[in-house]
Amino acid sequence: NICTNQALNALAMLVYLTCMGPQGLRELADISLQRAHYLAEKLTAIDGVKLTFDQPFFNEFALTLPDGIKVQDVLEQLKGRGILGGIDLSSLYPELGQSLLVAVTEMNPVAELDQFAEVLTETLAAKAVKKKVLTV
Repeated sequence: NICTNQALNALAMLVYLTCMGPQGLRELADISLQRAHYLAEKLTAIDGVKLTFDQPFFNEFALTLPDGIKVQDVLEQLKGRGILGGIDLSSLYPELGQSLLVAVTEMNPVAELDQFAEVLTETLAAKAVKKKVLTV
């Protein structure tokens, strides 16, 4: 019954919030903020990757991939390596070009963020080489 499921989810959330308390929630928010900015720095250090918007962000941000790289192809490559890389914004908002929405929370350890950046670097490098070979 969906009503029972809703009540169970609400109860679980209430227990979690009660256990965390105001200070705990602030600490979780700070961790999410720091890790999101850490990942954004690592990903924008990759050649051709940039933030889609030059605005402050909390725990999610949009990235624009290099020209000629399809977001969906990159997401499939990441998924094949066990990484859920984000949401393809280009399918929802074509005016954003090849954009990807990435979210980070306190549940993402730094090692996972480093792995995300490493795999994205490898994927984009491989796609750039393939693109260069096809255009020659």
